[in-house]
Amino acid sequence: RLRQIGKFGYGIFAANPMFVIRDEKIVPVKYPDRVKLSALSGYEDERQAVIANTRALLSGKHAQNVLLCGDAGTGKSTTVKAVVNEFFGEGLRLIRITKNDLPMLPEIMEQIHDNPLKFILFFDDLSLSAEEDSLGILRAMLEGSVAARPENTVIYAASNQIPERIDDASSPEQQALAARFGIRVCFRRPDREAYLAFTHALAAQYGLHMDPAALEQAAEDFAAQSGGRSPRAAKQLIEQLSSREE
Repeated sequence: RLRQIGKFGYGIFAANPMFVIRDEKIVPVKYPDRVKLSALSGYEDERQAVIANTRALLSGKHAQNVLLCGDAGTGKSTTVKAVVNEFFGEGLRLIRITKNDLPMLPEIMEQIHDNPLKFILFFDDLSLSAEEDSLGILRAMLEGSVAARPENTVIYAASNQIPERIDDASSPEQQALAARFGIRVCFRRPDREAYLAFTHALAAQYGLHMDPAALEQAAEDFAAQSGGRSPRAAKQLIEQLSSREE
């Protein structure tokens, strides 16, 4: 076990894949999302970019910080959680960071600096709506800080506001932040064909038996009511239909 401590870890990091900051301490998530990569459909190229970078981290190569941008409900956060579950046995862990936790970021980096495991510091729903001073800490940690980012750590962030192309950023703050991510992956809202493909794939996973044409009509109606086509909308519909069937 000691010879493979980089895969097993120790202490609270041994048995838990995901963590949050509570009362200024790193604590495990009691009931983490167990979503698997095999359960996700679509966005294969986007996910492969995240997977390849994560593999580089696990193998000790130079991994990049990653910005997952795009429309809401397209699976950005789900992709990150699924990647962590996939590589948990190889020593990967996730620490979720909120905007309120940003002042603690340098201290969090110090706490995990010498840990044999590999860590994703994950910022979900990153925005630039307020607290620019706190976001300055994030920009500094991404690039430009006196303290270097630990080699066992990468920063992944999901945002519905920050665009894929730096030139498309609406403000200097967005440009400055987006430019500090070495990899930017965009999850765009699916077209009708892709959305229906998501729906059929999820129906098969849930064992839902329904006429294909009726299912597609229900999917289109649900998307119109829920703000547009997205993998999230497809999942919500299938869960509702499965509950009724049961």
